[in-house]
Amino acid sequence: MVVCAGSPRAASTAECTLAEHVLEYMMEDEHRAGRLQQEKATYLGYWNYHLHQLCSDGFDCENKYPADLRDLWTRDDWSNALSNVDGGGDIRTEMDNYYSKRDSVEASSVVIAKSHEFDETLLTMCDRRLVLTSSRDKEEVFDSALSLGWFTQPKEESRWWFDTYYDLWQQWGHCWVSATQGDENTARFDLNFKQLSTEGSFRAVVRLMAYELAKVLQLDDTLMDMNGIVDKVVERDFQRELNPALTNGGLRTATAEAASN
Repeated sequence: MVVCAGSPRAASTAECTLAEHVLEYMMEDEHRAGRLQQEKATYLGYWNYHLHQLCSDGFDCENKYPADLRDLWTRDDWSNALSNVDGGGDIRTEMDNYYSKRDSVEASSVVIAKSHEFDETLLTMCDRRLVLTSSRDKEEVFDSALSLGWFTQPKEESRWWFDTYYDLWQQWGHCWVSATQGDENTARFDLNFKQLSTEGSFRAVVRLMAYELAKVLQLDDTLMDMNGIVDKVVERDFQRELNPALTNGGLRTATAEAASN
């Protein structure tokens, strides 16, 4: 299992996309050679998407949930209750898509799930796991978030809100890091945003990721055309937009927060 747990606006989507593409080429080759049962990985999407959308900021979540959602546990409970929540239809659709994919995979499958928020449930799923984390200069994160409308101009008037969110994102990251330590079945791979800036550093990080993925899959990398895999990913992804859907990720903007207070 690959857990895309990178920090918001710190190349988390790019890192996850790179992992998908490395796995695509690696698994195709290994399946063709008869060394791997599965031909491709299954991307499940956002883990616990409904919780991410309803309380992505992590603040006072138990009081933000609609009263009829606070004690729900099952898929059917959530699906029925979301019909009464603003935007619940879209959330329910995403949930149904997620569960449909999850229910279709076999025990031997390789799966990919995304979650900025720390969720230790993901660290007990599947036999082996690779957790992807990411980092970026704080001011660059702020500027990127501003450009998406997560926070409003002028910049300095939004700094308190940004610092609050950024601290939360950092806490999630620290939780992911500490949870992967001392677990022989869980590895971690960290990407720094700057590694995407030049072809040389980009190629190097793709190669390192490929070796880590091979370890998680318990594949013999000496039998692989690792150069070929890396070349294909670099040709496909270097200096291309790896996050075309520039959404607000479900986060409330500073304007929305102010209006609700």
